[in-house]
Amino acid sequence: MEAPLDAAAAGAADPYLPEEEDPEKCHAVRSSLWEVDSLRAHYCPTVASLASLFAAPMTHATQPIPIEPLLGMTYRSLAQLETRKRLRSVPLNARPPLTPLCGDDGRKLAGWS
Repeated sequence: MEAPLDAAAAGAADPYLPEEEDPEKCHAVRSSLWEVDSLRAHYCPTVASLASLFAAPMTHATQPIPIEPLLGMTYRSLAQLETRKRLRSVPLNARPPLTPLCGDDGRKLAGWS
């Protein structure tokens, strides 16, 4: 992965060396967390909420986040978790129709008499 263009334009220098194969020499630990920040807008709510944990400032008083339950997570388990969630409400129609078989403007739809 490469750093986003706006980070380079802002003068942010990312020390990560993607070409380096040795994990100790690639400086991944010193790299910025722009990847995690971009995950805050992920389409999957679980991924977005997990990434948001890193948005809050961490101090010595910050409670540790147990990551053990997350280590075994796979695409399949994440999909199963999402499909088991109950929706509070399911939006079926943004606006109720004025009359049956009519469009939003009240005129009958084409082909219906």
